[in-house]
Amino acid sequence: MKKTAVITGVGPGLGASLVRKFASEGYQVGLLARSSDYIQTLANELGASGTKALALPTDIGDSQMVETSFNTIREELGGVD
Repeated sequence: MKKTAVITGVGPGLGASLVRKFASEGYQVGLLARSSDYIQTLANELGASGTKALALPTDIGDSQMVETSFNTIREELGGVD
């Protein structure tokens, strides 16, 4: 089973760099950010290169949203390493 990383606050700077680094190491990735536009574009880019990536619009300040996102990650990617 592949390892899974979750990166929060993904934007075009550090967050995207971290996502790409984990993907290059063979991880599946969960991308969390308040805005869905950028994370969906990045997830699509990763998917086209063979990395399983989930874009989940999530406000980290909202515990219910966080719980829902992590439940989705567990269901779709098999947990978090």
